[in-house]
Amino acid sequence: MFRDELVVDVCRSPAAWTLPSHASIFSSLPITRHGVRMPEDRVPENVPVLAAELARRGYRTLAVTGGGLVDARYGFDRGFETYVSSADPVSAAVGFDFFVRAALRTMAGLPPLPAPFAAALLAPVRNAGGRLALLPGRLHFAGGTVALEPVTTRGSHDILAQAGADAIFLVPNGTSLRAGESVLVYPAGTDTTL
Repeated sequence: MFRDELVVDVCRSPAAWTLPSHASIFSSLPITRHGVRMPEDRVPENVPVLAAELARRGYRTLAVTGGGLVDARYGFDRGFETYVSSADPVSAAVGFDFFVRAALRTMAGLPPLPAPFAAALLAPVRNAGGRLALLPGRLHFAGGTVALEPVTTRGSHDILAQAGADAIFLVPNGTSLRAGESVLVYPAGTDTTL
């Protein structure tokens, strides 16, 4: 996959906790140079960071994180075209599948994941939120047609609802869809986290 490799036998963290350590990882600077020491600190705008340098050179940049001390509020989003930060496990898994897995497969020379396809809803759904909803569903195949049963969920943190799904479907923000309407479906499988 990579032409050259580097093996590091000894690795030391610049700090005993996440925030200053990641500031050093993202900037390649010691704590004394980037100045991130306390929980209220953030990576200063004048500190160069790897993602910004990669973006400046034309690379597309993406981060998917569980948030916490590497959340955007600490300045770790600088330079990333897309920065997904979510503390709940379902959102992190879906974010990984949608944003990271395809890039990793391309880098490894593997074929792309199965393409999404259309399915008819078996029940109405509504997305009153302010962003695109990625919702769990169960696929039904009968008589040459594909239907999707929305899985009832209490929110993006609902691991049990996700476990009962075999697909994710997209509902644009501010949209109400009736039973029988078509939605775009991403099937789960051996190559996905779902």
